[in-house]
Amino acid sequence: RRLMLRVNTQYITKRFEQLSEADKRYLCQIKANMRSVLLADFQFLLSRPDILERIQKMQIENMWTEALQTAADIQPYQVPGVEHFFSPINREIVATLSMATHLQGFHLNNFTLTRVMLHAMASLNALRTLIVHACPIEELAALETLPVVPSVVNLTLAPGHVPGYEVVQLVALFPNMRYLTVAGRPKGGSCTLPFEEFRQAHNPFRTLERANFEHIDDEDVPVLFEWILAAGQATGLRLTHFRLELEYGLVRDELAQLLPALAGAPLRVLALEGVSHVDDDLFTRLAGAFPALTALTLIRRQNTRQTTSRPSHWPGTTAEYARRLAAFPALRHFVWNYYIWPLRCDTTYDLPLVEAGYPGELSEEDFEENCYEAKWDILPRLFRAYCPTLETLVFSLLHVALMEYTIMRSADGGIQWRYRERAPSEQFDKINPMLSAKSTPFENSWHVVPSREVDPTMSA
Repeated sequence: RRLMLRVNTQYITKRFEQLSEADKRYLCQIKANMRSVLLADFQFLLSRPDILERIQKMQIENMWTEALQTAADIQPYQVPGVEHFFSPINREIVATLSMATHLQGFHLNNFTLTRVMLHAMASLNALRTLIVHACPIEELAALETLPVVPSVVNLTLAPGHVPGYEVVQLVALFPNMRYLTVAGRPKGGSCTLPFEEFRQAHNPFRTLERANFEHIDDEDVPVLFEWILAAGQATGLRLTHFRLELEYGLVRDELAQLLPALAGAPLRVLALEGVSHVDDDLFTRLAGAFPALTALTLIRRQNTRQTTSRPSHWPGTTAEYARRLAAFPALRHFVWNYYIWPLRCDTTYDLPLVEAGYPGELSEEDFEENCYEAKWDILPRLFRAYCPTLETLVFSLLHVALMEYTIMRSADGGIQWRYRERAPSEQFDKINPMLSAKSTPFENSWHVVPSREVDPTMSA
């Protein structure tokens, strides 16, 4: 179920200075009506407990950005206990949560997170997944006075415009977390981590099995590794899935910190979307540290200007990297952003064409056929020869497979493959899922689904 405080979508991407006086007058006129529409949706649900009790997933979203709220003279929070524009909406959120007794997934987007909301969540024994996106937390009291929510095992925190470290501190309220995403924003919206005193008292990596950190502050990257290391030294790590996405790639010293921090973790899936230092021993060290690895994603940042996951010129050849994959005894899926297309240049085949005055019927295909191999059929054979367990080889462009080979054994024991290009990869969502506003937030293959509890009084 999705409930929204709506606004015309043409305004959502506008900054405050881009809004005219007419825009501001219009926003002031419609704000009360939009709130009334949302409140009516809440009241309908509250009048139908038969519907509300069956809802398993709910998303409550505020489309009014900070700029639009300012333009419409909406003051969401000033003095504790004083009525403001969002107060009636907050009360309806709490009432709705309290009656949604079978709710398993809840996504709150751009509404203030309050103490009573947390109390309502804590009362939901079925709640397993919580997503908090761009939610101010000014109204929350000290953490030690807030209720814990023991039922939640999947937590996503995307601070948005809210100071990151304050939102990340919410991990203290979810003692049974097994999946965690902390996502800042690219290009200036990186997320900071809590201070040392908090990190020493609360360490989510003691229970986490799957962790995804996107766009955390560059200065906090070593802090993250120290946080992981502290959990490993105290209780040992349970991490089977780990993903880290950074605008500026990991340098040599940071990689030297990461591997010892994750040492001993039973990692099966590792995605490093942002590595600037790629030396001859990188694959060997990864294979030695994580012998059970079945999926590996490596996205190289060629230089400081390359902050997105586009193809990159790696220092070695494909044959060299195929040979290094032999160090992984169980690897099944390999994704990287190796720039496979060579630079175009004239070759000696041009000489007869020059003598003929370059006939007009020469096609682009003729050029490609003479300049370089266009089908690359050798690649799946090459990588499979060194890594016999390999099933998927992807050359990526952002989150699209520029080239993807699905490799399998034929009936006669040989090698065959299926080839796709410039299409969404079949493996990305499984081995390298990123938080995307375009995707349904509950559709995440890394979410932990607890097995159904068996009543001990029932027979086998």
